[in-house]
Amino acid sequence: MAFQTLFQVDQVNAEPLQAIEWLLEQTKMSEENVQYAQTLVEGVIKRQAEIDTLLSQLSQSWKLERMFAVDRVVLRIGSYEILFGDVPAPIAIDEAIEITKTYGDEHSPAFVNALLDQVKKYHEQQKYDGVEAL
Repeated sequence: MAFQTLFQVDQVNAEPLQAIEWLLEQTKMSEENVQYAQTLVEGVIKRQAEIDTLLSQLSQSWKLERMFAVDRVVLRIGSYEILFGDVPAPIAIDEAIEITKTYGDEHSPAFVNALLDQVKKYHEQQKYDGVEAL
């Protein structure tokens, strides 16, 4: 649900809360899953500028606006989980890859895997150096 909501926000500049409400009407999810999805949506939106800056730096030759929209949204979610969430990086990366296998193109899983691995390394280095990530 977080992916679908953030995709709508990215593509049509939808209001996040309205997008979440609409998706809740379309699907049945446990309260725990709904709360986690809302946390992700709110967190990604709140930290999007920081996340986008980091992704732009790490992707080197790929500008965010040139990335496939599915990849861009999944990268934001995965980066948020790695940098600010409680999800271990390997799990966040695996979940991101699974989403891109369903919604992305044939190159999406490898692209997302490589870039989120860079996010993970960046985060680990920041922790090692004693610096708060972002």
